[in-house]
Amino acid sequence: MGISTIWFNPDGRQAGNDITPDATIANLLELPTAIDDIIECETVFPQRFAGVEKRDFGLLFYTPDIPDSHDGNHAHILRPCDIGEAVAEIESFYQTRNITPRINHLSKPGHGCGKQLRDTLEARGYKLVGQDNLFYVHRLPSQIKPTAKLSIRRVAEPLQDLMEMITQTNCERAMKVISKSLAWDDYHLLVGFLDEKLVSIAALERSGQISRVDDVMTHPAFRSKGYCRAVIDELIRYHSRVFGGDLSLFTDNPTAARIYEKAGFVKLDGKIESWSAWLD
Repeated sequence: MGISTIWFNPDGRQAGNDITPDATIANLLELPTAIDDIIECETVFPQRFAGVEKRDFGLLFYTPDIPDSHDGNHAHILRPCDIGEAVAEIESFYQTRNITPRINHLSKPGHGCGKQLRDTLEARGYKLVGQDNLFYVHRLPSQIKPTAKLSIRRVAEPLQDLMEMITQTNCERAMKVISKSLAWDDYHLLVGFLDEKLVSIAALERSGQISRVDDVMTHPAFRSKGYCRAVIDELIRYHSRVFGGDLSLFTDNPTAARIYEKAGFVKLDGKIESWSAWLD
């Protein structure tokens, strides 16, 4: 049986009727989804704000000026190798930089060196935390109603208001990451302004044939007012206009997940195996 394709216009309206309105989420996820592209995108995105060194076994990301960034300080073992030797080299690399050794794993279930790597890390005293079923891809029309109150536009430099808003969230790490990311050509930061007051942001990053959502944040004084929803809704339309193709994201925040689901994102249950391990 062939697989039908469903397309949505930039405003979120369904452009075809290959799939009926009562189609289940499971049906929708049978559509061609570039799982390999999502995994690659999630693997390499730290390069926009972190240094990266290549090894025969994979990649090592590091940001000595942001030592508390887990995204910016971790390794990926991507190719067959002597796991014990690779882990030892990873530990040496980070410990000489006074950074906690951390190894992330992303793959299709049952692929790669996941089990052998887990066994090796557990034997060496690593703490492992699974991150399964936290990936989403945009597949459904957004149910968010845009608000005319908000002016949303792309910002390509670290505005003073942006830095002040991030300061209000008590996350100095995010300030450094976003400041570096703005110099990356394929990083598009959308900002929502209320009477020229910066209230919410969300970023769109292009990687190969896919884009991902990142750096979603709302000023503490303007939360629970629908502004984040409005920015996400516009980001989806912006992506359709500027890039097209699949749009994915990762979240472990239940409140954020509800917003994304309302915007038409669907959880990729069981499609991607993901975990992180670090040496205490």
